[in-house]
Amino acid sequence: MVREEGSGTRSYQDQLFASLNIQPKTITLSSTQAVKSSVANGIGITLLSHHTVEEELKTGSLKLINKEETELTRYFHLLHRMLSSIQKAHVPCWIFLMKTV
Repeated sequence: MVREEGSGTRSYQDQLFASLNIQPKTITLSSTQAVKSSVANGIGITLLSHHTVEEELKTGSLKLINKEETELTRYFHLLHRMLSSIQKAHVPCWIFLMKTV
């Protein structure tokens, strides 16, 4: 199960497949929720960010495969509006993200 062309997840999946020199047969879906639902219903396997499947891992509807062997790094950027300082209301979220991401 893979995301649609143009999604960040799909780009990362494609890079991983290329680095492993594999070309798996895939089914393309348009949302992370559709991918998770398909995998939970036994249609296939996928590669998703841990943050997007935390609840499913807690409930047991999805399971990790070889976590130690598939530890991957993906980079994200924290952004805010140009020409603006961070608003006071956004500071707790900013601090949380800086500690956890």
